[in-house]
Amino acid sequence: MLSSQSFHHYKMALLCDSTTSRIECFNDAVESSRQALALSPNSISFALFHAILFFQLALNDAGSYDALVQEWDRVLLIENPDRARVRSPGPGFAAREDQGSYRGADREIQENDRRSWRWEHEG
Repeated sequence: MLSSQSFHHYKMALLCDSTTSRIECFNDAVESSRQALALSPNSISFALFHAILFFQLALNDAGSYDALVQEWDRVLLIENPDRARVRSPGPGFAAREDQGSYRGADREIQENDRRSWRWEHEG
């Protein structure tokens, strides 16, 4: 239920024309996602979705890149991922079977994100 509510807020934020409304929807999504993670701390899909919300906040100048990296690192530290009972919160957020692939792609993603972040905010 909480993951659905979070995904709903996420989709609403994507439809908002106003930056203020968009940020408010993303913040509501983060709060719902945080509650879902508290109930399913080993869910990779919930943790990934939570990190994506932080990315959206950062893109809208309402969050920090450091918070995003911290959330991504938290995904990578899940030791006993729960894949069987938890469905993906939406399209594109399915958890990979091999958590090692997350770690392998992490460096490349972080470097690309840092380059994009610098380009968007310094240029």
